[in-house]
Amino acid sequence: MIDRIYAYVDKIANEQPEIDYFKADYLRDQSHVIDTFALRINETILSEEKGGGLMADFKARLARGEVDVHHHHAEYQENSDPQDDEAHSHGHSHVHDHDHSHDHSHSHGHGHGHHHAPYRHIAHPHGPRTMIDENVCCCFMGQFPQEVINEERALRAKRGETAGTGTPTCKK
Repeated sequence: MIDRIYAYVDKIANEQPEIDYFKADYLRDQSHVIDTFALRINETILSEEKGGGLMADFKARLARGEVDVHHHHAEYQENSDPQDDEAHSHGHSHVHDHDHSHDHSHSHGHGHGHHHAPYRHIAHPHGPRTMIDENVCCCFMGQFPQEVINEERALRAKRGETAGTGTPTCKK
């Protein structure tokens, strides 16, 4: 996911050279990230949380059934190359065993088979569909229903735009 974001930032940065873009080296010691963490810590210490914050909003929307809970792995990868999609694959399981005895049976395991339902907002007009044919990541692009691909291509043709060329970052 991080590599996909980096690739798309590179694409947009090439199209908009007058704008400076910052890509954090996945939450290492980037000043913007550290400043944000420090601000949130101070808000917590001083109890200055305003308006309930994003987590309160998320929990309220979750309780109303407006959001699905889904996670992605974006682990720290020491010395990883942002252009290398093979740095962290999901060809393994995340199993956590808790071996201990009780007077009752207790089994707890967390297997992680890697199946993802299509992203809920994949067809949003300003969302991921704008990356169709931009050769950003064919792994993610495989989630698009064919009718969304056809519709996006028709919209681009109507605007006189052509598709991107090159090798998708996931195949380099």
